[in-house]
Amino acid sequence: MPAWWTADGRAANHGPGTRLRFLHACEVLLVLGRGGHLVSTPDVIDGSLGLDRLLQRLRDAPRVGPLDLRLALGRLRPTSPADASRVGVLPGTDPDVTSPGRDRETDTAELVRRWVAAGGLRLVPRRRPEPGLWEYESAAPVPWTSCPALDAAPVGDSPAGHRHDDTWSLPGRPDLWLRNGIVGVSRDESLADVGGTIGTAGWETLLLALGAGAGSYYAPDFVSLVRLQDQGRLDPAVAAAAAGARWDACEADLIGDALGWERAMLRGAIRGLWPVAVAVVEAGLARPQVPTDLDALVRVLARRAHEVPPDAVPDFLAGR
Repeated sequence: MPAWWTADGRAANHGPGTRLRFLHACEVLLVLGRGGHLVSTPDVIDGSLGLDRLLQRLRDAPRVGPLDLRLALGRLRPTSPADASRVGVLPGTDPDVTSPGRDRETDTAELVRRWVAAGGLRLVPRRRPEPGLWEYESAAPVPWTSCPALDAAPVGDSPAGHRHDDTWSLPGRPDLWLRNGIVGVSRDESLADVGGTIGTAGWETLLLALGAGAGSYYAPDFVSLVRLQDQGRLDPAVAAAAAGARWDACEADLIGDALGWERAMLRGAIRGLWPVAVAVVEAGLARPQVPTDLDALVRVLARRAHEVPPDAVPDFLAGR
């Protein structure tokens, strides 16, 4: 299991995230040992799970664990609430692992219908205590607290701080954990180790990282940037939209001295970052009030223009 799936700063204190993973492992071993099935395994590389695949697994499962089911729900990719009508009849959870007294069985079909009909897991940005660091309020139609197996030490659905049990225990939301995947160089694995699209929120954080000073905790991991480049995942249009969102929010100091951009290019990311930088500059120049720090990025592009094909050099660099 990749380290980023289980990274949890509370692990040293045996917090609820650690307990959840331990109980899930125990549950899976017990269920599989009696002929049951594991249903929460992601079906695509970004760590998410499709509804059709989950329903098929549940129909084929003679028994399933409630924690494994809840984990599967958290991994579901977005789907239409109308799809709740397709759930049909499903076997219940295994009573032996559903509650300490072995006297309860959870209606699996009802939980899946409730999750899909209510729109699944929703995480709403609450505030940014530091640049590039988000906190979230969550809404989950089937909270972790609904699992009797967790009664002794319930797992909250929205603990304090920027971490959230569903975003750290569950993959499929790279935009939420991007700061700790590519910005913190101490991480063993990054966004480049899994699939998934880097959305506007992720690009906002990545732009902040490129604008951070050398040695900053928020400085980007250049190796991961090169890997993302090689994977074809550095989208100039989304990056420009993210820059525009930051400028709309009056976040003037987005580019900084732009030396992070140049260092990344010198480390081998120029092929991917050059079109991104050009798109960001053009988006800034098109604004009624040009951002004050945009010229720093233009100077970096001017210094590196000799490294790209002539047809990739934009008009705004003419004469520089």
